[in-house]
Amino acid sequence: LLIVAKDSPSPAPTTATPTFYIAFDETLSPTSMSPTSASPTSPQPTSASPTSASPTSASPTTMTPTKSDPLPTPSPSSSTRTGFNIPADTCVVERLTAWNALRTTEQNAASQLGYNECSWNIFYTNDIEDKPWSDLSFMQITLATSLGFDENSWDCWQNHYGSYTWSELQLKGVAKCYEDLGWSESAWLGLTTQPDTDTKLFSALTNSEKDAAECLCFPEPVWDQEVLGTEKFGVDYCDEIPATVEASDTLCSAMTIWGTPCSPIRYNRYSTLNFFQRGAAVNNLGYSKESWNNVTETTAAESIAYESLSFQQLAGAIVLGYILEESWDCYQHHYADYTWDNLDEAFVQDCAVALGYDEDMWNSGAVSPLEEVEFASLTSQQKQAAECMCYFESIWEGDTLDGGLFDDSFC
Repeated sequence: LLIVAKDSPSPAPTTATPTFYIAFDETLSPTSMSPTSASPTSPQPTSASPTSASPTSASPTTMTPTKSDPLPTPSPSSSTRTGFNIPADTCVVERLTAWNALRTTEQNAASQLGYNECSWNIFYTNDIEDKPWSDLSFMQITLATSLGFDENSWDCWQNHYGSYTWSELQLKGVAKCYEDLGWSESAWLGLTTQPDTDTKLFSALTNSEKDAAECLCFPEPVWDQEVLGTEKFGVDYCDEIPATVEASDTLCSAMTIWGTPCSPIRYNRYSTLNFFQRGAAVNNLGYSKESWNNVTETTAAESIAYESLSFQQLAGAIVLGYILEESWDCYQHHYADYTWDNLDEAFVQDCAVALGYDEDMWNSGAVSPLEEVEFASLTSQQKQAAECMCYFESIWEGDTLDGGLFDDSFC
């Protein structure tokens, strides 16, 4: 991918600024250069889909076929399900315990594994869950062991065997479970379409599919990506019922789970931009000096989600530091063009709810009365909700880059 600058006249009569273009090898199709989704590209599943079960690679480059002993093949399902089909000796009750019910030592160990309250309470939101036990470092294994994991329990409850090759699934004795969910070796390798079970809620699965999901350590609340600590986890999956705790005040979102990187270039005054940055701002994205310094004045480009930007707009966004889709869609776009379902996929629907929106209001383009309230008058949770959609106080209040709310530490 090449970003090519060509001189073109700026609105100012005395200065030339470049326009940027995306150039690509003629052997590649233009579609290969485009972003693929309206939701953030960090590893994040939909609420109905256990995407961590998808393979991370088509070739077995990091695994060896020396796995621990095969697990028992799940028993055939009857018309009425009784009990659970969780594999023996794999359950770790700590992993089904909400963050604020963990002991301090357990929270410390989880933190060193990259978890925070939100990524612990919401499954499939920490990259370490993409790793099988055999890929963990010595320190990670030590920390995981202190939380009650061993190879069997980690690969089932954390990784769900998603990093295994098909032959390794067979060796482990769990390929049949994936087959019952509609997977085949070719689908696992990405050569054919993934099964539709991957997009269903647990309640929509057949009894045999539910048994297969549980064989892979996907009981209903894990499959449906429910939040730990709710009553749906108060079930005896592990010969011990995890504590149901009072909901935390922390509002989990893409911002609190992964952090959404900010582009400091966007919050530099126009007069401090270099020649190339001005060209990208003016010629590619349609800014003027005034609209650049007035951060809340929306340009045409800001009303477009990252995946829908033209090649010229995308090139300008990249020059200005917006390399990641989630950065543009949060800080510049504020998810304005997302549907209500897109908000859920981007982990910001709860933020919209806290700001007074429901599905009908959002999809119709209505404005919440809370948007007229001063930031200082919002409740603590409403402030969290505003910030998770990248409406920080300075942006919420409509401050300019010449005002006093932006400073060098904004990003």
